[in-house]
Amino acid sequence: MRARVGLVAAMVMLSGCVYYNAMWNAERLANEAGRLDREGRESEARQRWAQAAVKAESVHVRHPASRWADDALLLHGRALLAIGDCRRALPPLSEAERRAQDDAVREEARLLGGECQCRVGAWAVAESLLVPVSGSANRGRASRATLWLGRVAVARGNLREGIDRLAGSAEREARLERAHAWILLGDLERGAGIADSLTGGPFREREWTALLDSLGSRGGQALASRLVDRLVSNRNVPGGARARLLAADGDRWRAAADTGRARGRWAEADRTAPDSAAGAAGRVARLRLDLQRVKALTDLLPLQREATRTATAGGAPAIEAQRLARAMTQVLREPEDAVAGLVRAETARDSLGAPALGAALFRDVQVRWPESLFAPKALIAAAALDPDAAHDLLVQARERYAQSPYMRALAGESDPAYAVAEDSLRQALGLAAQANLAQTAGVAPPAAGPRTVLEPEAMPIDAGRDAGRSRTPQPERPRRPVINERHEEN
Repeated sequence: MRARVGLVAAMVMLSGCVYYNAMWNAERLANEAGRLDREGRESEARQRWAQAAVKAESVHVRHPASRWADDALLLHGRALLAIGDCRRALPPLSEAERRAQDDAVREEARLLGGECQCRVGAWAVAESLLVPVSGSANRGRASRATLWLGRVAVARGNLREGIDRLAGSAEREARLERAHAWILLGDLERGAGIADSLTGGPFREREWTALLDSLGSRGGQALASRLVDRLVSNRNVPGGARARLLAADGDRWRAAADTGRARGRWAEADRTAPDSAAGAAGRVARLRLDLQRVKALTDLLPLQREATRTATAGGAPAIEAQRLARAMTQVLREPEDAVAGLVRAETARDSLGAPALGAALFRDVQVRWPESLFAPKALIAAAALDPDAAHDLLVQARERYAQSPYMRALAGESDPAYAVAEDSLRQALGLAAQANLAQTAGVAPPAAGPRTVLEPEAMPIDAGRDAGRSRTPQPERPRRPVINERHEEN
């Protein structure tokens, strides 16, 4: 009998040790995750939170009557919330709130449940959970609940109310949220000033990215760029995050039509983390800018080398660099006939985004194959890309190719020969593209589709010096000659 009692006692003690150890491991993983979050190492933090969720779930599922079951439920929901899985986080949080004997556990479950409801946009439910916690005797929980109530108001568009609520929270995040709310209200200087006071502290990339984008899109790009300067000098910001901040600032400067500052920021991103995706993205963005100014084939050679080097970096920027390098290879290949020349010019215009080079290559088609059926088409395409030369190019096309179906259709005349020419070109373009693809993988052939006089605008035959400017074609006119089909990259 004594042996049996001893065995039962040992089993109880062993069981207690098992779920105590499991809970200890879950809390250890959660603490590590919180530290990684504070350091800005979000991907590593998510891994720890996911592991903590598994450990905590095993405790409350296998030992539902244990003294740690409520804590395990709370930690399970908290960990799932931290990795953004609110659908799975809400059930354990709701159960923890319902069954908890400890007031602190119940309040924390309500607070986390309210945050989860905010994240899924259930504002009324979120408020019902958060308002009681905002009056808690525990200052920390009250402050966090007030932060989320402020976020609810801002999300509903009640910016002034949100600012007032956020002012009642001691959380550092609340100050950044207030800065963002002032920016949304249009007081850019005030919002940027509040944000500036926070640039030296803990860093959460997503929050800063949203604020900087809002500031830049509302005419405060110079203010946003100054904040970026302050952030990249903060030791709490990892190197990869610094490069992403700089690359994004370059994108905003490009959107503000300041390509000089954009180029500078992209170069800084590359220097900060040359092996990162952000650094490679900066190199690709600079390549795109350089391609816009290319006028001759010889200018492509150094850019092709840069694209080939960037293609080894990995990630989305490397894929883009590979496409650019392949397209440059296709453009540099000598064409055998007028159709291949058209394909080369289209690739320069569409795949490389090099309008000046595209115009030169379209003109080259007419010079080298002046008797081709498609020579006037090439001149019209060149005119669309070169407004300064558009008048002279169209006069030349009119004088030399007056009887061409392309010229008659351009003048608004109905000519069945135009449809025949376009059908033959469509077939020839497909054959030429297949030949090119056999040598240069990854460059898409022209796609068949509706055709217009010019791409992107129509141009009348008697156009003057500003002939290259936008002109909307009249819908009642007959079918128009196409300049060339737009490339779409795979």
